[in-house]
Amino acid sequence: MSPSKTERKPNEKVKTDKKDAQNIAKLFRNGDITEVRVPPALDEAVRDVCRARTDASDDLRRSKQRLNAFLLRNGHRYSGKSRWTPSHMRYLRTLTLPDLVQKIVLEEYMQAIDSGIDRLQRLKDKMNQILLDWEWEPIVRALMACKGFQEVAAMTVISELGDLRRFEHPRELMGFLGLVPSEGTTGTRRRQGGITKCGNSHARWMLVECSQHYRKAPMISTGITLFHKLQEVDHNPPKLRRARLGPLMPLRAACGCLSHYVRFSLGSPDHGQLPSKEIRIKQPHQNHKKNKPTFKTVELRRGARTGARPALGDVMSLSCLDR
Repeated sequence: MSPSKTERKPNEKVKTDKKDAQNIAKLFRNGDITEVRVPPALDEAVRDVCRARTDASDDLRRSKQRLNAFLLRNGHRYSGKSRWTPSHMRYLRTLTLPDLVQKIVLEEYMQAIDSGIDRLQRLKDKMNQILLDWEWEPIVRALMACKGFQEVAAMTVISELGDLRRFEHPRELMGFLGLVPSEGTTGTRRRQGGITKCGNSHARWMLVECSQHYRKAPMISTGITLFHKLQEVDHNPPKLRRARLGPLMPLRAACGCLSHYVRFSLGSPDHGQLPSKEIRIKQPHQNHKKNKPTFKTVELRRGARTGARPALGDVMSLSCLDR
């Protein structure tokens, strides 16, 4: 049970084992106990490695910011196109400062950046090694079929979410991540706001960052990715009324397909025919001459295999339609 979601009155200041047992029995009888999943030890270890990689990335970013601030204070500006490229690093290493003490500070900042890059690469290599023996490796590979996901992002999301078979519908997954809009409805007036931002903030941050790739057309050839039809439709995505919710629309489709893939192919007691499941995303059409809503339909269907764990190519077969 979840201790943070257990009902407790503010005026209850006496806590004993007997009172706790009685309270738990009453909650269990009324069906008010919220169940939580206890992850295995390996899943927690993988999650710690992913969070350590995020910490290393944050430390590297702060080191770069300190170096930029130091150079700006002393009147040194880089005239190139972009920073932290090989040409920019060569410029920093050949930079001449008038004072010897300032040269020492520059060298220390450069060493911190070099050590941060090495630390980040070491953690990334360790994550790739851990992925080979992890039980959720097929799910990570399936998530990598989505645009914007690679090993680091996919492992971070799966390690934070854990077993996706506990979600009966993609809406539950999106609600668990806090990616659904908040709502304050009274009577006949309906008012919706920004996303709720409840649940796991680390997984939500990673999903939102990866969903930004759907704003631009993919620079890949047709047939490389399993979601090529979905990407062809989303080359020119229509603008929503609220721009901050725009990247969530293709993200919901990806999370929904992944959730149903895990639930029906890995969690069902009978690995029979996977039922067709449609995830409809209603978006406004750019041409307002026809007063009809446009739906982008993503249909997840099972291939020819039955009786065993399906192959990735058989399961993640998608078709996108404009209706």
